[in-house]
Amino acid sequence: MALTNPNKRELERIPSPMPSLGAELVVGPRELELVTAAVRGRRSVGLDDLVDFIHAQGSASLSLSDLERRSGYSSRQLQRLFRARFDCTPMQFVRRTRLEEGLRLLQIARAGDSVVAVSRSIGYRSASALSADFQRRYGMKPSMVLRQPKL
Repeated sequence: MALTNPNKRELERIPSPMPSLGAELVVGPRELELVTAAVRGRRSVGLDDLVDFIHAQGSASLSLSDLERRSGYSSRQLQRLFRARFDCTPMQFVRRTRLEEGLRLLQIARAGDSVVAVSRSIGYRSASALSADFQRRYGMKPSMVLRQPKL
């Protein structure tokens, strides 16, 4: 049974797991999502855990569905969480993370390393896709970073 509080936030009444607390609990949408996930056997990881997971994926392909499955959050909830914490969508965060790793790899590259090799190691299918995203983010081509003298 849905209720509406004075703040216009939708609330739900669910049976109490502890009868001594009362016959039912009143919870908000996020709490209901967590209870539903627990009842369905899904694990809900925190945002920090999900960020660690994204960083650990390296060149693996990641989709929003992968992040939903991993976290137990809905796509809408993921969108809100990432927007609030990182000011971007989850997939923009994945791209940003990969570009940061690409920049790091280009800065420490040795003679013989290429933009193609770096692009593949961070999950890009082509060097041209990396180059376009890299230029948009950093204002220079990845090959320019690769050619810079190393300290």
